[in-house]
Amino acid sequence: MLRSVIQVMVPALLVFILQGCNTGPMVLTQAMHDSIIDVESGRVVDVELAENPSTGWTWQLQAPLNGILEPNGVSFTPGQGAGQRVGVGGLRVFHYRAAAEGEARLVYALVPPGSGGKASDQTFTVTVRVGH
Repeated sequence: MLRSVIQVMVPALLVFILQGCNTGPMVLTQAMHDSIIDVESGRVVDVELAENPSTGWTWQLQAPLNGILEPNGVSFTPGQGAGQRVGVGGLRVFHYRAAAEGEARLVYALVPPGSGGKASDQTFTVTVRVGH
């Protein structure tokens, strides 16, 4: 019971804290899966997802953005020890700018190699509502 409460409260608390700090990018993490996030127009939104590209599995966007969020690049930061060990994962970061008022549903799926883009069961979904 306590674990269930913690699993619900931690993402909600993260959203509350991050919404109050609008000086930098709004960072969305896997802990915020299935959340609804409110951001101001013009705000930078970064989606951080753990990935190990050496396995061939990569995160891919599965739904159109409809002009609400404007893609602003993708980066990858290797995890600790990446220079010393083969196969160390890291963080894939998708960068966006809240370009227009409305609602965008970000749906990412971890896609295996050789699948022709067919998604696995591992997904990340968050709804971003852009206001004034």
